[in-house]
Amino acid sequence: MSTITIFQIDPSKLRAAREKKNLTTRQAARLIDIKERNLTNYEIGFARPQPHILAALCKIYDVENPMDLFSEVDDPEAFSTRADKQKNLPQSTNNV
Repeated sequence: MSTITIFQIDPSKLRAAREKKNLTTRQAARLIDIKERNLTNYEIGFARPQPHILAALCKIYDVENPMDLFSEVDDPEAFSTRADKQKNLPQSTNNV
């Protein structure tokens, strides 16, 4: 039986690449024309950038190989964003 290796964007690597270029989230977001909040969400693991956004980030961060911003996922359950996990939380049953 073969195993599948899953990789996903590592938020800490994304942030480190930005910080290495001495850019704030605001500066980086403006350079690629996205909202600062979106970049922050990528860096805290709340969302994942679309491929064209990832390519733009790699360009401004001078990251030649986008896979340098990825990490192997040990637990398949971890292959989700924080937002995905919040969607699966039980809903309150309070009828206020």
